[in-house]
Amino acid sequence: MLQKTHTDTRLGRFQLLWKSSVTILACISLAACTNAPVAVQARAASPDLTQATTEALQLEALKRGDLRWKHLFANEFQLAFDFYTTASKVGINPDYLQGYVESLKAQKAVAKKAQCANLRCELTFDLTINMKIPNIPPRSMEIPLREIWVVEQGQLKIVRPTPR
Repeated sequence: MLQKTHTDTRLGRFQLLWKSSVTILACISLAACTNAPVAVQARAASPDLTQATTEALQLEALKRGDLRWKHLFANEFQLAFDFYTTASKVGINPDYLQGYVESLKAQKAVAKKAQCANLRCELTFDLTINMKIPNIPPRSMEIPLREIWVVEQGQLKIVRPTPR
């Protein structure tokens, strides 16, 4: 009888441990599910620009243009690459952007103006580049830069210029 009680106690402990483990796993699973609406909310927070006013489109264009150049200067080429339209990404990869920034010797870009109409924006930047002129030390020059951005799937995306 004493032996049976000891086995019952072991079985009771095992059942208690098993139930506790299942309860903890269920709580963790449910806690993970409660975070899902926050993620969905964050995605929904990015504005759908297909119905945006011209002013809202201009502000978003300036913001996204500056952000893209910040990614470029921080060597975050994949993040900068994500700003391109689907058609503009064809035939290039994020490494293309590294060569672009290095060949320009770009140092700074400041979005100055955005003109938008019909879900298309033209952004004007002041781009500071490092120019090398023979027999003169390298100097920084500010040049104008024009980019075309369009609304694609509700988001502003840059159109890659075609070679001239």
